[in-house]
Amino acid sequence: MAPGDPQLAAAITHAEEVARILKENIVQGKKQADEDMYKLRIHEHTERGDNDTVKMPNGQKVVIDGKKCSER
Repeated sequence: MAPGDPQLAAAITHAEEVARILKENIVQGKKQADEDMYKLRIHEHTERGDNDTVKMPNGQKVVIDGKKCSER
């Protein structure tokens, strides 16, 4: 894309949203030597919660890019 391209602002916004999701939702882990445990790198930007925070009440569905997601 060239400077001034109208799609440039949308592409930058999309890249910033992807970066935010990755920063808040991806956790790095390293297996500990000689153990069945992993050490996780959780930082101040890591989103914390439990599965209850993402459940939809009354069987409601989330629509993402025309595809529907629902609780099973």
